[in-house]
Amino acid sequence: MRPTRSWLCALLALASAAAPCSELEFSGFAHWDAAEVLGEAPDGLAESYRDWPRIRLAAGGALGDGDWKLEYDFAAEVVTDALVRVPLAGGRLLLGQFKQPLYMDALISDRAALMIEPAGNGPFAIGRRLGVSYQRSLDQGRWQAALYGRNFDDTGPDVALAGRAYRSIESRLGLWHLGAGLALERHDDARLRFRLRPESRSLLGHWADGGTLLADRVRRHGLELALQRGPWLLQSEWQGLRASGDASRSGRNAYLLGAWTLRGEPRTYRDGLFALAGASKGAIHTVEVLLRGTHTRLPRMVGGDISQSSFGAGLNLGIGAHARVQLNLSHARGEASDEAELIGLRVELGF
Repeated sequence: MRPTRSWLCALLALASAAAPCSELEFSGFAHWDAAEVLGEAPDGLAESYRDWPRIRLAAGGALGDGDWKLEYDFAAEVVTDALVRVPLAGGRLLLGQFKQPLYMDALISDRAALMIEPAGNGPFAIGRRLGVSYQRSLDQGRWQAALYGRNFDDTGPDVALAGRAYRSIESRLGLWHLGAGLALERHDDARLRFRLRPESRSLLGHWADGGTLLADRVRRHGLELALQRGPWLLQSEWQGLRASGDASRSGRNAYLLGAWTLRGEPRTYRDGLFALAGASKGAIHTVEVLLRGTHTRLPRMVGGDISQSSFGAGLNLGIGAHARVQLNLSHARGEASDEAELIGLRVELGF
């Protein structure tokens, strides 16, 4: 049995022993996505896509003064979250597999995503990894540090450290968010692929591809800035990485997003993220319009980098208590004058 499997078995045994069946809480959601390339699809990109990229079921419950959660994705056939949270010394200790603390757009729940397409952070984000983390709230903010390695699928660094800190400031203009993060990873001569792929990546292919790099050290870092004023939200991040091995390569990504909640309550600021807007009366209780510009530079295997600029527009609809619909239009342009336009639709059903 691999060590990661042992982690999961120990977590399940601990949780099931501590939480009676009557206290179990279940949740789940499914995403159905459709995407279409408008016009002629460039090399590396298919013309259309229809699929269920996420079908997730989660169970959780109380664990003393803390809690536990286990989530499985039946579409990808992988364990996503498997964690225990317990209070410790005025903060919280997390143990298991969870999203590592870096980048706002990567940390937000898939159920609360601002747009279907991620903000260019695919090659930069860490994702879910097995590890241990400690977080503690400060006056109008929080800091979190994590020690992590591979995930249940045995992918990721051999050992790594990550940290994120943020602060919120109330002003006449509205609620400000300021944040920063850093991750240092050690790999055993890993082959790292840096490429931009659409959310419907399994069939559509990729936007831009810098190739595979041999690296044993990776540094990821980022800065966060956001302002929420009533129904308006501005959110921006600068993300960077540096991969070092036989040679050093670096990349960076930046985006600026604007959102306007036309109907319903604006997004709620919680844990340094802007979560889903609250529900209001009516079959369509939330209407949100979004615009985003992104510029990304990825390292090339042969040296130098490859760049891409993209612009996206989105519409989010909250329907009833269990459904959400997202519609996105994305336009991407590479440095070689390659262009692509993609229209995407997502229907989410959850409980």
